[in-house]
Amino acid sequence: MVGKEYKKRRHFCNALQIAIVFLFMSLIITIKPTYADTKTEVYGGDILENADGSYMTSVLLKNSKGMMGYKINLKYNEKEISVKTVTAGASYKNGTFENNIGMKKGTCDVLWAGTKNVKKDGELFYLKFTKEKGFKKRAVIKLSYSKGDTFDEKYKSVQLECKEMEITSLDKLLANTNVKFENTEVKEAVGYTLTHGDAEKIIKAVDEVKKPGSHSNHDHEDLATIDKDSTTQNILAKLIEKGVDVSKIQTLDNDKQIEAVEKLYDKAKEEKNSDEGIQTLDNKTSTLPFIIGGCVLGCLIIASVICIIVKKKKKDSNHE
Repeated sequence: MVGKEYKKRRHFCNALQIAIVFLFMSLIITIKPTYADTKTEVYGGDILENADGSYMTSVLLKNSKGMMGYKINLKYNEKEISVKTVTAGASYKNGTFENNIGMKKGTCDVLWAGTKNVKKDGELFYLKFTKEKGFKKRAVIKLSYSKGDTFDEKYKSVQLECKEMEITSLDKLLANTNVKFENTEVKEAVGYTLTHGDAEKIIKAVDEVKKPGSHSNHDHEDLATIDKDSTTQNILAKLIEKGVDVSKIQTLDNDKQIEAVEKLYDKAKEEKNSDEGIQTLDNKTSTLPFIIGGCVLGCLIIASVICIIVKKKKKDSNHE
């Protein structure tokens, strides 16, 4: 009787052990894919209204596994909204941050590349935008990314899941009091020494935007008479195209960007005029030996002519 009871308990324990093993294995099977499939998401944040009637939102990162560079594209209907400025998030200010707003209508690329892997959730960058005439109740900013330009510290591609940003209820927003754009001083944004090549590029960029088909270097009154903000963004896009570093200017808000570009243009004009003055002086200096040589040669010719005349007079007087 005791032997039968012992066998029953042993069979029960074996069955219980097998059940526990199967349960543990099933938990591993169900948990492991969930962890592996956790995707790094890119999505839009809350929208706030600025004092000037524009709006600000952020593009956020979730479940970050680490990035050392990214390229994210924005697409939107320019008749509904217009993106004005892009500013780097707190974790992405170190390194190179730039965008090509104004190069094409309704789309722009935002690029960042750093020297360290950033493994933080939060704001990739901030967007400042305005509501246009075509906006009714809803607009969409479509986000996508370039696999070849989005990588980690080992230069391996990072996969992102980009979600649409929905722009709605703009008439019911809270005032923008919590999140602010980085407000670098204008003098810092233009406070680097321009080379002659940069000065030429800046002047041409402004003239190409303000005076299409004309590259004359006349002094400007204002950068734009109708829409200063759009004109400034077009000029910045031209400067990027020409290889001029405008990353500091891009961190400013709209009004300060306009002021910074105006000061940059004035500085470029001064630099160019200074270069032309030096060049003119150099030209004068380089012609000086020829002038001296000409004077010496002229004096020798005059002296020779005088000697010939004197000799002839002496000869004539001897004959007499």
